[in-house]
Amino acid sequence: MDKAGVLNIESAGSRDEGSRIGFWRRQFQLETTRRKTIFDVLFGIVLPILCFIFDPIVFRGNFFGGTALFGRIQLPVYLMAFVEISALTIWLCAGKRLGRRPVALGGFLYAGALISLLIGIVLLPLSLIGIALLGLGLLGFTPFLTALVFWRNGRRAFHQSPDEVTGGIKLASLALALVFIIGLPVMAHLKISSITEESIQKILKGDEIEAEAAAEKLRFIGRLNQPETDKIVWTYNNERDEARRARLARLYFRVTGMDIERRLTLLLD
Repeated sequence: MDKAGVLNIESAGSRDEGSRIGFWRRQFQLETTRRKTIFDVLFGIVLPILCFIFDPIVFRGNFFGGTALFGRIQLPVYLMAFVEISALTIWLCAGKRLGRRPVALGGFLYAGALISLLIGIVLLPLSLIGIALLGLGLLGFTPFLTALVFWRNGRRAFHQSPDEVTGGIKLASLALALVFIIGLPVMAHLKISSITEESIQKILKGDEIEAEAAAEKLRFIGRLNQPETDKIVWTYNNERDEARRARLARLYFRVTGMDIERRLTLLLD
């Protein structure tokens, strides 16, 4: 038998061996393939972003109206997602070029897996209910696949680290990543929430100059705290002075970019 024939037999044997390995076991193998990379990009980057954009009720409440279930933590969740998606993007684009020094990145990827898994568990009851609603509930299962993507890429990053990087160092990397990913967004959320609450009070109760200045301050952050901006809508609904209603409508549009009557209709439905 010629050399080409031997190679063909060996490659066929390796394919047969690969096909005998179960689906889940293949997902956690260290070697990468084109299919795995496409899967990682789709479920680790693209679909999570689409879930945030088309979120009907979890962090944004504009789709069905009313207030989002977890609207008050919208900002920290978005910031955590931004950090994690950025870490995964860096790893997928430059992981091989990092040599044997990606232990810190591995901590971020493992942290992303844990956070994604937690989000998936929290959303699971809604996802099961939402399956009957035009299939929208299927998006709620995305965090579980995202957790898989982050977990296996974190495992690859740790495996690529030097041999002297012990389990304790890897655990410390994970702990520091969790502190960074959760701590900084929460601190930013508390600061922005304080600014938003103070500014909303000035819009509702301050004079015209204070209200205008407060609305200008909220132009770029008001949409990230819908429960607070909805206070303007309810005040508008209860207000009988037409001039004050017009001012509230104008300031609300400046802060959120939404028509106040449309938002009121959604809240009342």
